Amino acid sequence: MLLLTGRLVLGIGVVVLSVDLGRQLHRWLQLQDRWPALRQTTLSLVLGLLPTLIVGGELLLELADYSYLSLYWSVSPSKTGIVLFWGFLCWKCLQEWDARLGA
Repeated sequence: MLLLTGRLVLGIGVVVLSVDLGRQLHRWLQLQDRWPALRQTTLSLVLGLLPTLIVGGELLLELADYSYLSLYWSVSPSKTGIVLFWGFLCWKCLQEWDARLGA
């Protein structure tokens, strides 16, 4: 019972922090003058809602006693982000290599 209470309190705290982070990101995007189109795009919406959906979904799955699915739900976006990051790095390396060979 103590473990469940601790995980519940931790999950609620992370959801609150995630909502606050989303609001701060949205406010920061509104203050950026060099990217006026970025304020209105779905990127600001995704940056604000994605962490809240991930953490909130994890908390709901944990409360519904789907602990393995909750773990998968929280780890999967991290793995996807890592793969996208390395793919972007490889793409940029190939562009740089192509630019040097073409010059």
